[in-house]
Amino acid sequence: MASRLIPGYETENTSELVTFLELDEVLRNPKDHPTEQIYESTSRLASQIRSNMAESRAVVVRGWNRDLPSDFTHESLALHVGDLGQPAQWGDGMIIARNRDLPEPVSYHKTSSLEEFVSRIDLTDVCGNWLDGKNVHPTPPFFSIPILDSTMAWNHTFRILCESKQKNHTINHAQSPETVRAANWSAPGWRLVTHPGFLTWPHFDCCGFATYVVAEEGCKLWGVMRPRAEECNSEWKKVPELYQKIQVTGQDGRYPCDMEVIVLERGDVL
Repeated sequence: MASRLIPGYETENTSELVTFLELDEVLRNPKDHPTEQIYESTSRLASQIRSNMAESRAVVVRGWNRDLPSDFTHESLALHVGDLGQPAQWGDGMIIARNRDLPEPVSYHKTSSLEEFVSRIDLTDVCGNWLDGKNVHPTPPFFSIPILDSTMAWNHTFRILCESKQKNHTINHAQSPETVRAANWSAPGWRLVTHPGFLTWPHFDCCGFATYVVAEEGCKLWGVMRPRAEECNSEWKKVPELYQKIQVTGQDGRYPCDMEVIVLERGDVL
Protein backbone atom coordinates (compact mmCIF):
# COMPACT_ATOMS: atom_id res chain seq x y z
CA MET A 1 0.00 0.00 0.00
CA ALA A 2 1.36 3.39 -0.96
CA SER A 3 1.03 6.27 1.51
CA ARG A 4 1.29 10.00 1.01
CA LEU A 5 0.58 13.15 2.99
CA ILE A 6 -2.25 15.51 2.20
CA PRO A 7 -1.52 19.06 3.39
CA GLY A 8 -4.01 20.86 5.60
CA TYR A 9 -5.07 18.09 7.96
CA GLU A 10 -3.77 16.75 11.24
CA THR A 11 -3.30 13.10 10.28
CA GLU A 12 -3.55 11.56 6.85
CA ASN A 13 -3.01 8.01 5.67
CA THR A 14 -3.73 7.32 2.04
CA SER A 15 -3.57 3.83 0.56
CA GLU A 16 -4.47 2.50 -2.84
CA LEU A 17 -8.07 1.83 -1.79
CA VAL A 18 -8.87 4.05 1.20
CA THR A 19 -7.97 7.58 2.31
CA PHE A 20 -8.27 8.75 5.92
CA LEU A 21 -8.93 12.45 6.52
CA GLU A 22 -9.06 14.12 9.94
CA LEU A 23 -11.19 17.23 10.35
CA ASP A 24 -9.06 20.23 11.21
CA GLU A 25 -9.60 22.46 14.23
CA VAL A 26 -11.82 24.86 12.29
CA LEU A 27 -14.36 22.19 11.29
CA ARG A 28 -14.24 20.49 14.68
CA ASN A 29 -15.17 23.75 16.43
CA PRO A 30 -16.71 26.05 13.80
CA LYS A 31 -18.27 28.36 16.40
CA ASP A 32 -14.80 29.43 17.49
CA HIS A 33 -13.68 30.55 14.01
CA PRO A 34 -14.69 33.24 11.50
CA THR A 35 -16.88 32.35 8.55
CA GLU A 36 -14.07 32.81 6.01
CA GLN A 37 -12.00 30.10 7.69
CA ILE A 38 -14.98 27.74 7.79
CA TYR A 39 -15.57 28.18 4.05
CA GLU A 40 -11.89 27.66 3.28
CA SER A 41 -11.62 24.48 5.37
CA THR A 42 -14.86 23.08 3.98
CA SER A 43 -13.78 23.71 0.38
CA ARG A 44 -10.43 22.07 1.00
CA LEU A 45 -12.08 19.02 2.59
CA ALA A 46 -14.61 18.68 -0.26
CA SER A 47 -11.80 18.93 -2.79
CA GLN A 48 -9.86 16.15 -1.09
CA ILE A 49 -12.94 13.90 -0.95
CA ARG A 50 -13.78 14.46 -4.62
CA SER A 51 -10.21 13.96 -5.84
CA ASN A 52 -9.93 10.65 -3.99
CA MET A 53 -13.31 9.44 -5.21
CA ALA A 54 -12.27 10.34 -8.76
CA GLU A 55 -9.38 7.91 -8.31
CA SER A 56 -11.77 5.20 -7.03
CA ARG A 57 -10.64 5.45 -3.42
CA ALA A 58 -13.04 5.27 -0.51
CA VAL A 59 -12.72 8.09 2.02
CA VAL A 60 -13.00 7.92 5.80
CA VAL A 61 -13.48 11.27 7.57
CA ARG A 62 -12.83 11.37 11.29
CA GLY A 63 -13.76 13.99 13.85
CA TRP A 64 -17.36 14.78 12.84
CA ASN A 65 -19.78 15.27 15.74
CA ARG A 66 -23.39 14.24 15.20
CA ASP A 67 -26.00 16.77 16.30
CA LEU A 68 -28.01 13.92 17.83
CA PRO A 69 -25.76 10.90 18.46
CA SER A 70 -27.21 7.52 19.30
CA ASP A 71 -26.02 4.50 21.25
CA PHE A 72 -27.33 1.04 22.10
CA THR A 73 -29.54 2.13 25.00
CA HIS A 74 -33.31 1.74 24.89
CA GLU A 75 -33.84 5.47 25.37
CA SER A 76 -31.58 6.45 22.49
CA LEU A 77 -33.00 3.87 20.08
CA ALA A 78 -36.56 4.87 20.92
CA LEU A 79 -35.65 8.44 19.98
CA HIS A 80 -34.14 7.43 16.64
CA VAL A 81 -36.25 4.50 15.44
CA GLY A 82 -39.54 4.94 17.28
CA ASP A 83 -41.55 2.34 19.20
CA LEU A 84 -39.28 -0.45 20.46
CA GLY A 85 -42.30 -2.75 20.56
CA GLN A 86 -42.48 -2.77 16.76
CA PRO A 87 -41.89 -6.15 15.06
CA ALA A 88 -38.32 -6.50 13.86
CA GLN A 89 -37.14 -9.12 11.38
CA TRP A 90 -33.46 -9.88 11.70
CA GLY A 91 -30.89 -12.40 10.54
CA ASP A 92 -29.22 -14.73 13.05
CA GLY A 93 -25.56 -15.17 12.16
CA MET A 94 -25.19 -18.16 14.48
CA ILE A 95 -27.74 -20.13 12.43
CA ILE A 96 -25.95 -19.14 9.22
CA ALA A 97 -22.57 -20.29 10.56
CA ARG A 98 -23.86 -23.62 11.88
CA ASN A 99 -25.65 -24.55 8.65
CA ARG A 100 -23.55 -22.97 5.92
CA ASP A 101 -22.28 -26.34 4.58
CA LEU A 102 -25.69 -27.99 4.33
CA PRO A 103 -26.94 -28.71 0.77
CA GLU A 104 -30.35 -27.19 1.49
CA PRO A 105 -30.70 -23.57 2.68
CA VAL A 106 -31.86 -23.09 6.25
CA SER A 107 -34.13 -20.21 7.27
CA TYR A 108 -32.09 -17.83 9.39
CA HIS A 109 -34.55 -14.97 9.80
CA LYS A 110 -36.27 -14.39 13.12
CA THR A 111 -39.04 -12.04 14.15
CA SER A 112 -39.25 -10.40 17.55
CA SER A 113 -39.84 -6.99 18.98
CA LEU A 114 -37.03 -4.50 18.48
CA GLU A 115 -36.72 -4.24 22.26
CA GLU A 116 -36.20 -7.98 22.54
CA PHE A 117 -33.55 -7.84 19.81
CA VAL A 118 -31.67 -5.08 21.61
CA SER A 119 -31.88 -6.94 24.92
CA ARG A 120 -30.06 -9.94 23.42
CA ILE A 121 -26.79 -8.06 22.96
CA ASP A 122 -25.14 -9.89 25.90
CA LEU A 123 -26.21 -13.40 24.85
CA THR A 124 -23.28 -15.38 23.49
CA ASP A 125 -25.48 -17.78 21.49
CA VAL A 126 -27.21 -15.00 19.52
CA CYS A 127 -25.58 -12.85 16.84
CA GLY A 128 -28.18 -10.86 14.97
CA ASN A 129 -28.35 -8.12 12.37
CA TRP A 130 -31.43 -5.88 12.21
CA LEU A 131 -31.07 -4.63 8.65
CA ASP A 132 -32.67 -1.76 6.73
CA GLY A 133 -34.41 0.00 9.60
CA LYS A 134 -35.77 3.33 8.39
CA ASN A 135 -33.66 6.26 9.51
CA VAL A 136 -36.24 8.65 10.98
CA HIS A 137 -33.57 11.23 11.77
CA PRO A 138 -31.34 11.40 8.67
CA THR A 139 -28.52 13.86 9.22
CA PRO A 140 -25.99 13.67 6.38
CA PRO A 141 -22.58 15.07 7.23
CA PHE A 142 -22.31 18.62 5.90
CA PHE A 143 -19.33 17.69 3.71
CA SER A 144 -21.27 14.89 1.95
CA ILE A 145 -24.33 16.88 0.87
CA PRO A 146 -22.93 18.23 -2.44
CA ILE A 147 -21.86 14.71 -3.43
CA LEU A 148 -25.23 13.24 -2.50
CA ASP A 149 -27.07 15.95 -4.45
CA SER A 150 -25.00 15.23 -7.55
CA THR A 151 -25.70 11.50 -7.28
CA MET A 152 -29.43 12.08 -6.85
CA ALA A 153 -29.52 14.32 -9.93
CA TRP A 154 -27.72 11.65 -11.96
CA ASN A 155 -30.21 9.01 -10.82
CA HIS A 156 -33.19 11.16 -11.80
CA THR A 157 -31.85 11.67 -15.33
CA PHE A 158 -30.58 8.12 -15.80
CA ARG A 159 -33.40 7.15 -18.19
CA ILE A 160 -32.78 10.18 -20.38
CA LEU A 161 -29.11 9.31 -20.69
CA CYS A 162 -29.91 5.72 -21.62
CA GLU A 163 -32.48 6.73 -24.24
CA SER A 164 -30.16 9.32 -25.73
CA LYS A 165 -27.63 6.58 -26.46
CA GLN A 166 -30.29 4.34 -28.01
CA LYS A 167 -31.73 7.09 -30.21
CA ASN A 168 -28.45 8.60 -31.32
CA HIS A 169 -28.97 11.67 -29.14
CA THR A 170 -32.33 12.61 -30.70
CA ILE A 171 -34.16 12.87 -27.37
CA ASN A 172 -36.08 15.90 -26.24
CA HIS A 173 -34.32 16.85 -23.01
CA ALA A 174 -37.20 19.14 -22.05
CA GLN A 175 -39.31 16.08 -21.27
CA SER A 176 -39.46 14.94 -17.66
CA PRO A 177 -38.26 11.43 -16.77
CA GLU A 178 -41.11 8.96 -16.99
CA THR A 179 -39.35 6.51 -14.73
CA VAL A 180 -37.62 7.28 -11.44
CA ARG A 181 -35.36 4.70 -9.86
CA ALA A 182 -37.03 3.23 -6.78
CA ALA A 183 -33.87 3.70 -4.73
CA ASN A 184 -34.36 7.47 -4.89
CA TRP A 185 -37.46 7.20 -2.74
CA SER A 186 -37.01 3.99 -0.76
CA ALA A 187 -33.43 4.42 0.41
CA PRO A 188 -32.75 7.99 1.52
CA GLY A 189 -31.59 6.71 4.88
CA TRP A 190 -31.19 3.37 6.64
CA ARG A 191 -30.23 2.38 10.15
CA LEU A 192 -28.54 -0.89 11.07
CA VAL A 193 -28.43 -2.33 14.59
CA THR A 194 -26.12 -5.30 14.93
CA HIS A 195 -24.95 -7.54 17.73
CA PRO A 196 -21.16 -7.87 18.10
CA GLY A 197 -19.50 -10.22 15.64
CA PHE A 198 -22.05 -10.30 12.82
CA LEU A 199 -20.56 -10.99 9.38
CA THR A 200 -22.04 -9.36 6.28
CA TRP A 201 -21.15 -10.87 2.91
CA PRO A 202 -19.70 -8.70 0.09
CA HIS A 203 -22.25 -6.44 -1.54
CA PHE A 204 -22.65 -3.02 -3.10
CA ASP A 205 -25.07 -0.33 -1.99
CA CYS A 206 -27.83 1.37 -3.96
CA CYS A 207 -26.04 4.72 -4.21
CA GLY A 208 -22.80 3.10 -5.29
CA PHE A 209 -19.64 5.02 -4.55
CA ALA A 210 -21.60 7.96 -3.11
CA THR A 211 -23.06 5.84 -0.31
CA TYR A 212 -22.05 7.22 3.08
CA VAL A 213 -21.94 5.33 6.38
CA VAL A 214 -21.80 6.80 9.88
CA ALA A 215 -20.52 4.63 12.71
CA GLU A 216 -22.62 5.74 15.68
CA GLU A 217 -21.62 3.26 18.39
CA GLY A 218 -19.08 0.50 18.78
CA CYS A 219 -16.83 -0.32 15.85
CA LYS A 220 -17.04 -2.18 12.55
CA LEU A 221 -14.46 -3.93 10.42
CA TRP A 222 -15.17 -2.80 6.86
CA GLY A 223 -13.57 -4.46 3.84
CA VAL A 224 -13.23 -2.39 0.67
CA MET A 225 -12.95 -4.68 -2.35
CA ARG A 226 -11.93 -3.67 -5.86
CA PRO A 227 -11.97 -6.24 -8.71
CA ARG A 228 -8.71 -6.39 -10.60
CA ALA A 229 -8.65 -4.77 -14.03
CA GLU A 230 -8.62 -8.03 -16.00
CA GLU A 231 -11.85 -9.09 -14.27
CA CYS A 232 -13.72 -5.85 -14.97
CA ASN A 233 -16.05 -5.12 -17.86
CA SER A 234 -18.30 -2.25 -18.78
CA GLU A 235 -21.62 -4.14 -18.93
CA TRP A 236 -23.85 -3.64 -15.89
CA LYS A 237 -25.64 -6.95 -16.48
CA LYS A 238 -22.38 -8.78 -15.71
CA VAL A 239 -21.80 -7.04 -12.37
CA PRO A 240 -23.52 -9.79 -10.28
CA GLU A 241 -21.28 -12.38 -11.93
CA LEU A 242 -18.25 -10.22 -11.13
CA TYR A 243 -19.23 -10.05 -7.44
CA GLN A 244 -19.54 -13.82 -7.38
CA LYS A 245 -16.03 -14.16 -8.80
CA ILE A 246 -14.34 -11.96 -6.24
CA GLN A 247 -15.57 -14.22 -3.42
CA VAL A 248 -13.85 -17.33 -4.78
CA THR A 249 -10.11 -17.98 -4.73
CA GLY A 250 -8.40 -18.64 -8.03
CA GLN A 251 -5.96 -21.40 -8.94
CA ASP A 252 -3.16 -19.36 -7.39
CA GLY A 253 -5.01 -19.30 -4.06
CA ARG A 254 -5.69 -15.57 -4.31
CA TYR A 255 -8.92 -13.67 -4.65
CA PRO A 256 -9.36 -11.85 -8.01
CA CYS A 257 -9.66 -8.51 -6.24
CA ASP A 258 -7.70 -6.10 -4.11
CA MET A 259 -9.07 -5.59 -0.61
CA GLU A 260 -8.29 -3.46 2.40
CA VAL A 261 -9.92 -3.90 5.81
CA ILE A 262 -10.40 -0.77 7.90
CA VAL A 263 -11.86 -0.14 11.34
CA LEU A 264 -14.75 2.30 11.55
CA GLU A 265 -14.92 3.69 15.07
CA ARG A 266 -17.52 5.84 16.77
CA GLY A 267 -18.02 9.06 14.80
CA ASP A 268 -16.24 7.91 11.63
CA VAL A 269 -17.86 8.68 8.27
CA LEU A 270 -17.10 6.43 5.30
